[in-house]
Amino acid sequence: MNRKTSLRKFCISECKRNIWLSVISFVSLFLVLPFSFTRLMVSLQTAYGVTFRDASGSILLSRDQKLFALTYENVGIPIVLCFLAIIHGIILFSFLSSRKKQDFYYGQPIKKKDLFWVTYLQGVVYAIVPYMVCLIIVAIMALANGCCSKVFLGILIRIFFTNSLAFLSVYSVVAVACCLTGKLIFSVLGAGVLLGYFPALYLIAQYIFDGNLIHFGKGLVRICKMSPLAYVLISFKRVSSYCYGITTGRLQVVSYKQTDILGLAAFFAVGVLVARILFVKRSGEAAGKPIVFKSAKKIIKGFLVALFTVGITALFVAIFHDDTRFCKIIGALAGIVFGIYVVDTLMELNWKASLINWKTQWIYALIAIAAVTLLYNYSYQFRYNGFSDIPKYYTIEQAQKDGCVIIDCDEIIKGEDRIEQFMSDVENGKEGMIRVVEKGYGEIAYFDYVYKNGFITCYNKYNLFSTGEKYPYLKKVKGHFEDDEEKADKTYYILTDKKDLTFDDYRRWMKDTEGKIEYNVNCIFVKPER
Repeated sequence: MNRKTSLRKFCISECKRNIWLSVISFVSLFLVLPFSFTRLMVSLQTAYGVTFRDASGSILLSRDQKLFALTYENVGIPIVLCFLAIIHGIILFSFLSSRKKQDFYYGQPIKKKDLFWVTYLQGVVYAIVPYMVCLIIVAIMALANGCCSKVFLGILIRIFFTNSLAFLSVYSVVAVACCLTGKLIFSVLGAGVLLGYFPALYLIAQYIFDGNLIHFGKGLVRICKMSPLAYVLISFKRVSSYCYGITTGRLQVVSYKQTDILGLAAFFAVGVLVARILFVKRSGEAAGKPIVFKSAKKIIKGFLVALFTVGITALFVAIFHDDTRFCKIIGALAGIVFGIYVVDTLMELNWKASLINWKTQWIYALIAIAAVTLLYNYSYQFRYNGFSDIPKYYTIEQAQKDGCVIIDCDEIIKGEDRIEQFMSDVENGKEGMIRVVEKGYGEIAYFDYVYKNGFITCYNKYNLFSTGEKYPYLKKVKGHFEDDEEKADKTYYILTDKKDLTFDDYRRWMKDTEGKIEYNVNCIFVKPER
């Protein structure tokens, strides 16, 4: 009974001490919910001269779009909740970074596991309750303005549960970072590493793949979603993009993908379980240490050194515009040395730490080399190597000898027969390619159009993983536009996904400014009639 009384008193005192966190949460969420709702109502009245309550006819669609913008399309909600998750986690668990505070809390007549739950649940209550209050205020405002339908209430309930789960997933991972570290600055850095490591790795991989990573295997694309913060934002973007595309329908409840809900739930469950285990296993001597557990220190160091090495290797290639293996080897060596030195210095708080631990550094060097080798070898499976035979300084004369198509400002100068042959290969489903060289005042530009596996892909020396969308057809159409001063027909060679493309189709596509036409075109050559 005494223990229960002590626990109750401790909870009350902690709630009083940290109540200011709920004020910050309420103010932040008030700005992105009730205040945003007021702003949207004012904008509708300014645009149409009617209030939310008096909206009718086509204006109802605009009102529904405003309600979508307040709920599903309101990026401020997940951003604020993720920010609050980070702030609450670091502040509430900050006593683990101070020897005096830790001794005080550990000296309370309550069990360690109870201390964890008291600390953890404070952060949940101080964010979720203000969030609920703000949604209730929004519902009352909607009721007062005649738009509080069952559908809108269903939307508010749906976003409450999904965004609360998003908060819990990020908050739990931040709690893990705080339980792993013994200094406040390292709690912040640890949270940054756990939340930002895989998005950073994804961005580096995106650069290595020339921004076309999405076209090559789903495994690497999913790297980014191994962070709860990125997972929350990706899930939000998917739903908001769907709602943004609803331009003709009325307000409706939009469900998150079941995999997104399960993913966030997994981050929450695993995060809180790991945080509780680490919290209970922490010793009284943990405060003041950068990383509390030796095994965790080794694992984190391996991951960080690998990230530094991959990033600096990609940076060397970018800075020196040299995509050779030699440049990558130099970049990898620089990344290994820099990564090991920086990570050891931070983890040991000693600039000589990397020298003191020299006997084990080869293990981390091997991990880093393996990471760089695996990533670049994976990229080579999709990389276009057709330009390897082109000299560094390629001239128009050399291009003509090689049988390339020569163009100037998209107009064909030489090589029309090569284009016709390529068109014939595409028509017959035969693999083939043409190289196009564009004249210029400085360095000439060259492109390869490759037909393989039923699609035409364009490559240049800056985009060795394709320059964009792939097309199944290459069509030749003839005609002229109304604003053409010469009024003379021209022949247009067009990449498209429309099998029976005509010049009228091309003209309609050029005039379409609202994106209503479903087929795509890309004019690559123009031949004026002589």
